[in-house]
Amino acid sequence: MLAELIASLILIALSILWIVEGIKLGLWIPGVSAGSGFVPAAFAALTLISSLFVIASALKKKRTSAASAADGEPDNAVSETGADRSRFEQYKTMIPVVFCIGGIFCLQLFGLVITIAAISFLWMYFVSRMPMKKVLIFTAAITLFIYLVFEAWLKIPFPGDIIRL
Repeated sequence: MLAELIASLILIALSILWIVEGIKLGLWIPGVSAGSGFVPAAFAALTLISSLFVIASALKKKRTSAASAADGEPDNAVSETGADRSRFEQYKTMIPVVFCIGGIFCLQLFGLVITIAAISFLWMYFVSRMPMKKVLIFTAAITLFIYLVFEAWLKIPFPGDIIRL
């Protein structure tokens, strides 16, 4: 939990820096389109919001685990056997690599929108183990945002050999 908080605080500081730099570069050119600072500022704002959510969920998890420890309830993470945990820990560092490689192939074949939907769904459901309702809501929101900004508004041509959205 401490590592999540430290990483989130670092990301918050970096995202604030990028938002300031994006504003300096210019967010919008009147009558033309987005300025060169728009995309960095937009992604920095998303990173800032995501980091705040990570901090809030880590603090909530700490409060619930402290409350369950005070009640004498065992922690859920302790219920795994040592062999299962060590086997999972052995491959845990490969998860981002697999997602990155899969994302590259998926981007080339299916385009940005489908890739973003697939990666965000799979990561939130299988890696973060979020409830299905939250996964579907966040996946839809992220995918809709990416589609509206990059495909509909900025009209950036992304690859997509099989399907191109």
